[in-house]
Amino acid sequence: MKKLHADWFPNVGLSVIVLIRYDGKVEKLDLAELTQWIPNWISDKTTKTVDEMNDGAFQLSDLAQRQTFCIFVDFKSSDPKVVQASYDAISVLEKVMPLFASKFKAFYVADKRIPKKSLGITWNTMPAMAFNEENSQILPYP
Repeated sequence: MKKLHADWFPNVGLSVIVLIRYDGKVEKLDLAELTQWIPNWISDKTTKTVDEMNDGAFQLSDLAQRQTFCIFVDFKSSDPKVVQASYDAISVLEKVMPLFASKFKAFYVADKRIPKKSLGITWNTMPAMAFNEENSQILPYP
């Protein structure tokens, strides 16, 4: 009998969480060698280093009580400068986030259903950014 995905399981024990991310990346966590809180691991591994904020990503970050950095972008703006600035902001964020990934999660928000005001952004200039800290303190940045 051939074992399916034998590499998912360690040699000793079968206490493993296997997560297959939406882009097909496979992550595994050996519970015998647990070094971080499971909701944090799930939140970290379910999303990319910089990913789109959606309902699922928000719920996972909230469950893990992770600090988040959100950048509001507009890819559908009639102003090409705003569209380019949105892509540039995400590009820069993808370059610097590996240095800070253990401290907070980074998301971009392209969905207008998510209100900017909930993160303290009361202006219309895009892109706009804000930190959402564990203690619910919000730090917007123009």
